[in-house]
Amino acid sequence: MNMFTHILMREWTVYKRRIPYVVLTDCGLRVLFFGMVHGYLLPATGMPQGYGPSGMLYIGTFIFGLFSMVIAFSQELLTDYESDRHYDYLVMQSSAHTVFCAKLLFCTLILWFLSIGNFIFAKLLLSHWLDTTHLSLVPLIIMLGIASYTVSAITLLCYASLTSVVQVRMFWRRILVPLTFLGGYLAPWEIVYKVFPALGIAMYFNPIVYILEGLRMAVFGPVTTLLYLYIILLGAVGCLCALVGIHAWRAKLDSL
Repeated sequence: MNMFTHILMREWTVYKRRIPYVVLTDCGLRVLFFGMVHGYLLPATGMPQGYGPSGMLYIGTFIFGLFSMVIAFSQELLTDYESDRHYDYLVMQSSAHTVFCAKLLFCTLILWFLSIGNFIFAKLLLSHWLDTTHLSLVPLIIMLGIASYTVSAITLLCYASLTSVVQVRMFWRRILVPLTFLGGYLAPWEIVYKVFPALGIAMYFNPIVYILEGLRMAVFGPVTTLLYLYIILLGAVGCLCALVGIHAWRAKLDSL
């Protein structure tokens, strides 16, 4: 068994006990709360269904669920050096590149699996309020996979670069939350561009936009070549975050 496989098996052994908790909190309760508010309470006041506010806001809310889920499986990369320093030991046995990539692969796969379950549960709960008449299954699964990869890479970069939980919280509040709200959380890019052209142009530099636009396209249609452009761009962003994260993590380990 090579070191890469050993690390993956170690990750599964450690984190498999957290999956029920993540499913209950970050998947189940989040979708349940959204379903009660946007699927039943707001529609009772006349909110339109499908690609109207209910369906659109679910896609926007979903990105917060991705970040919440991946935190449960990646935060040890930040706190490990304060406790048993297991990852430090793994780096001495192999390399920072191998350990980081194995961690990234594990987070991507587990997040991909949970995100698919999230969508299934949301559809069962929201019923016709989440219109899937024009859903494209294969593009949706691919988008969920590339979104899981990109979100995992961004989160691991955060944990690999920062040195305290306080810094992570500040990064979340001052960078990730604004990027999400300004990345098409409340409205698709096309609507934002028509109302605020300058903001629409600035959104081109926000990777969250491509996740949300790709998911909306895969769920509500129509699927165009833009979807595959989003996938390529998100893959490039993920690779860039991974490369910077490896370098930053190696530098942090060397300073300890």
